[in-house]
Amino acid sequence: MQVSISRGFSLLKQGLSVIIVHHHKQHFGGIAMENAESKKEKGGRPGLDLISKKNTMYLLILTLWAVSLVLLAVHAALTYGLPKTGLLWFLVVLAALCMAVFWFYALYHYGLVLFRRIGRVSPEMVKPEGEENLPRIALIYTTVDDFKYEAALSCVSQDYPNFHVFLIDVSQGRWGREQVEEFHKKFPDKTTIFRRERLEGFKARSLNLCLEGPAKGYEFFALCDADGILAKDFLRKAALYIQQDARIGFVQANHNSGSSTRNAFTEHFLAETQIRWEHNNVPRNHYGFPLMLGHGVLVRTEAYLKAGGFPEVVAEDVAFTIAMRHAGYSGFFAEDIVCSEGVPENLEQMRKRTYRMTMADTETFVRHTVPFIKSASASFAEKWDIMAHTLRRTATSLFLPYLVLLLATSFVSLGAMTTAAWGLVVFGWLAGASALARVIVSRYRTPAKLFRHLSQVTCVYVSFYLHTFIAILAFLIARRAYFLVTGAKVEEKARPRLTLRQRIARLNPNSRWMVSTSVILALLLLGLAIYSSNLALIGLALAMLSPLIQGRFGWKRVPAEATAWLALLLIVAGAILGPLGIIGPQWQFLVPVGFSVMIRT
Repeated sequence: MQVSISRGFSLLKQGLSVIIVHHHKQHFGGIAMENAESKKEKGGRPGLDLISKKNTMYLLILTLWAVSLVLLAVHAALTYGLPKTGLLWFLVVLAALCMAVFWFYALYHYGLVLFRRIGRVSPEMVKPEGEENLPRIALIYTTVDDFKYEAALSCVSQDYPNFHVFLIDVSQGRWGREQVEEFHKKFPDKTTIFRRERLEGFKARSLNLCLEGPAKGYEFFALCDADGILAKDFLRKAALYIQQDARIGFVQANHNSGSSTRNAFTEHFLAETQIRWEHNNVPRNHYGFPLMLGHGVLVRTEAYLKAGGFPEVVAEDVAFTIAMRHAGYSGFFAEDIVCSEGVPENLEQMRKRTYRMTMADTETFVRHTVPFIKSASASFAEKWDIMAHTLRRTATSLFLPYLVLLLATSFVSLGAMTTAAWGLVVFGWLAGASALARVIVSRYRTPAKLFRHLSQVTCVYVSFYLHTFIAILAFLIARRAYFLVTGAKVEEKARPRLTLRQRIARLNPNSRWMVSTSVILALLLLGLAIYSSNLALIGLALAMLSPLIQGRFGWKRVPAEATAWLALLLIVAGAILGPLGIIGPQWQFLVPVGFSVMIRT
C-alpha cells in the first residue's frame, strides 16, 4: 500500500507539471488575450495584459483535491477497516462529505497564497497626452448615520483635475444629516448632496438613483464608503489603469486599515486587512474572478449601463460584478493603489457585519452565482472562483453537524481509531491551518505577535458560528437578506406591520437570546469535551466563550486574553497529542478541519 501511495503521488506530480506548463501558455474563457492592434481598435492601449484568464490555479486545486481524497479514503479504509453497520456507514459517509468540502477550501487558501506570488501584475503605466484628456469622474460617497469627516475629506482632496463629489445621505437621525450639511458648506463647489428619506432598495437603489440623476453623464464614477479613506492619487492611478483596456469594467483599489479606530479590540484585526485584501484579490486578476468590493473602486459608466445598474440586493457589489461579466466586462485589482477602510470597532459590530455578509453571500449564490455558472461566456476559473467565494460562509453551517457526526461515530464505534492513520492526521493539520496560512506567511518574523493575532482571530470567528448558522436559516426562510449598517450611530426607524418573514430577515445578531444560545452551545460542547478528555474540543468551546469573556473584562487584561491563548494551545495540543494516544480520543485532529471555512482572514 505504501508503494501504491508513493507511486500515486509521483504520477500526480508529473501530471501537475504538465498542467502548469500547458496552462501558463494558454488562456481560456470569455476573456482572452488580444493582439495589440485589436486592443487599440477597442480603445485600449497595446502591450498590457491585465485581465486575461488562466485556469491553472483551479485545475491545480481540483486535481489535488480529487486525487488526495481518493488516496485518503483508501488509506483510512486500510487503517481502520470498512464500517460494519448501516448506521456507521451513514455517519462515516456524511462526515466524509463535510471533510471533502473543508478540504477543498483548505486547498483554496493554499492556492491563493501560492498564486499571490505568481499572479502579481506590474503593468507599465501609460500617461495620457495631457491633463485635458483625463476623463470626467463622479466620485460618490455614501453614508447612513455613519459619516466620517476624514473619509469625505479624502474624496474632495483628490489629486485629479476633473471630478465632482456626490454625497449620498440616507441618514435616519439628525446628527448624520447635520454632519453632511456642514461638510457640504465647506466645499460647496466640489460637492452635491443627494438625499433619500427611507432605507429601501439597499445601497444599490441609492447609487442607481444618483447615477440616473445628478451624477448622470460622467464617463466614469468612483465609490467611497462612509469609513473609507481614498489615497490622494486614487482617481489618477485608477483612471490610467482602466484606460489600458476597454474591456476593463472597473478598477478595484487595495486597502489597509488606516481609517480604523484604534482600541484594544481593533488592534488584533488591523494587520490582517491588507493581508486579506492582497492574498484574496491579487491572484484573481489572471487566475480567478476579480471582484468589485463596493468601495475604493472606479467604474466605467458604459459597463454599468450595459450591466443594467446595481442589483438591489445586500451584496450589490458582487452581484454587480457578475452582471458586468455577463455584459462582457471584467475587473482589475490594482495592488499599488492603497486606500483605507475601517474595521469594526468592537465585538458587536464585527458580529453584526459577519451576520449580514453571511446572509448576503447566501443570497448572492442563489440569485446570481448559479445563473453565472451556466453562462457560456465565463471561463472555468471564473466560475469556480465566484462559486468558492459566495459559498464559503454558507459552508460554515456544516461545522456543527460535522462535530455531531464525529461524536456520534466515536460513540457508535467504540473501537474506532485505535491506530493512527498518519496520512489522515496530516490532512487534519493542513486543513486546520489553511485559513491562517496567509497570516503566517506574512507575519512569521514576529512570532509573539503572530501567536496573539492567530489566537484572537481564531476565537472571534469561532464564536460567531451559531450566528452564521442562524443567518443562513434566516435567509432560507425570509428568502432575502437584510442590510445591517455596521457602524450606524442610530437605529433604523421602526416600521409597523412587518410580516413574519420580514421580522426573520431583520433578526439582530447581538440580541440577548442569540448570544445566550451561543453560550449554551459552547457550554454543552465543553461538557462533552471534558467528559471525553478531548483537548481540541475543550479548546473549541473555550474559543467560543473567550471573546465574551474579554469583552466583559477587557481585551488587554492578561487573564481575559489568556483564555484565547489557552483555547488555541488546547486545540493544537489535542490535534498533536490525540493521534499519539497520549490523551483523549485519537480523532481530535479532525476537530479543527472545519476552520478552513469558519475563520475568515
